[in-house]
Amino acid sequence: VFFRFSIPPSGQEAAMRREDAKQALERKPWDREVVLEAVRVHGSLLSSAWQAVRADREVCLAAVKSSAWAMQYVDETLVRRRDFALDAVLANAFSLRFLDVFKADPEIVLGAVASDGRAMQYASQELRADKAFLSQAVELQAEALEFAAEALKSEEDLVMAAVVGNGLLLRVAAPVLQANRPLVLKALEENYEALMYADSELLQERSFCLEAVACSGLALGYFPSLQADEEVVLTALARDPAALQHADAELRSSKAFALQAVGLQGLSLKYFADFLQADRDVVLPAISQNGDALEFASEACCDEEELTLLAARNPHSLRFVSARLQRTEDWALRAMGIDYRAMEYVDETLKSNRDFLLRALAVDGRALEFLPEDVRGDKQIVLWAGSQHETALQYASISLLKEVSFAELHGEAGTLRRAAEIVRKHPNSRNMVLRAVVMHPLSLWFASDDLKRNEELKSHMEWFANQQPPAFSVFDGPLRSMTSTPEVTPSPRVPPGQLLYSY
Repeated sequence: VFFRFSIPPSGQEAAMRREDAKQALERKPWDREVVLEAVRVHGSLLSSAWQAVRADREVCLAAVKSSAWAMQYVDETLVRRRDFALDAVLANAFSLRFLDVFKADPEIVLGAVASDGRAMQYASQELRADKAFLSQAVELQAEALEFAAEALKSEEDLVMAAVVGNGLLLRVAAPVLQANRPLVLKALEENYEALMYADSELLQERSFCLEAVACSGLALGYFPSLQADEEVVLTALARDPAALQHADAELRSSKAFALQAVGLQGLSLKYFADFLQADRDVVLPAISQNGDALEFASEACCDEEELTLLAARNPHSLRFVSARLQRTEDWALRAMGIDYRAMEYVDETLKSNRDFLLRALAVDGRALEFLPEDVRGDKQIVLWAGSQHETALQYASISLLKEVSFAELHGEAGTLRRAAEIVRKHPNSRNMVLRAVVMHPLSLWFASDDLKRNEELKSHMEWFANQQPPAFSVFDGPLRSMTSTPEVTPSPRVPPGQLLYSY
């Protein structure tokens, strides 16, 4: 019976599977395949295998990889082989614990330390006291320093190399090094919490504090006597806005200090008193520095149009805007004028409003990316977006692209773009608007309101759609009499008698 464990089990299930594997192994302790399948997950079950199987290199390495304790059951002939020992520590660093013959072998110990620095505790006393060897070990894994001989923990260069990799190893350094300013600063660069092991007298020095908070703002938490010092706090704040949480409460209630702080780090608004988070004079520079500061502004500030538009330079900040503004058309259009990605945070009711969509996509067609699937499946909306920005066509829905090829969409969007450009330049000219509408009827959207309401223009548009000449007066421009065949060719995309939009 073979038991294959592709996913390591846990809890009661693990215990049950271990028992199943153990029973299978006890039934066939001589069967290499049964043993191999079992020890891959439960390495210590190697103890139940026959001696011949416990001398099998592949089986033993699989067991050791699963559990270093399996090394106790490996046949002695394998344990004494150097090549096996090297493979074993590479598979599981802690197997060095059971390799007494090789604990003084530099290559094997370094192989173990490379996998896990804590394996250094099983090295021989001679290697743990050898500075040259420790230098190699610390370069591989900084944690090896913890198990070095005590005398080596006073070696500045060795400890410096270790704290660069793990600042918290300042804990094991000799007291004289815990008061060493350059070494402590190097340790806190890697982890500011290394300061908990720094010399107490060093933590009283203002000059050291300024250096420390310049490296890591959160280091301010380890200098309680200087947390009301404006220069120190601002230095920390420039490094990390979260440093303000350690500042004196009086500073965090000062408007004058708040104005300096939010100018450096807008997100520091989070740590100021509530009345300052509602103060427009404080909130405005905070949002100007970082739009995400809007998250910490009062509800009233998040509902103010001008303030919130400052955050639109980082459109993701608009998720903190009030629901009222998110469903306000004018605000949404202004926000999109700053960055089209603001559409992502526009209320869903607006995203289903066709008139708003035409206005919004006229600002930037790429906003199509943030519209619902059904809207991105509307050919006219997609064409409209694509005519404003060519890359918008990539956001057309799969369902639409099954009906119309991308090449067709691209071509028609180009036609609409050219027609719209004509109307933009001549929004009050009936002649030019009519010519553009013949190219593509959606271009009428850019015409002046007077022309959109002009009945005579509508009748001529109908004529081009139906190819039937209506009665008409004189147009403003060199159009020929409508009693003769017009020179302008009707767009093949407009079905006879059908206008896409009427105004």
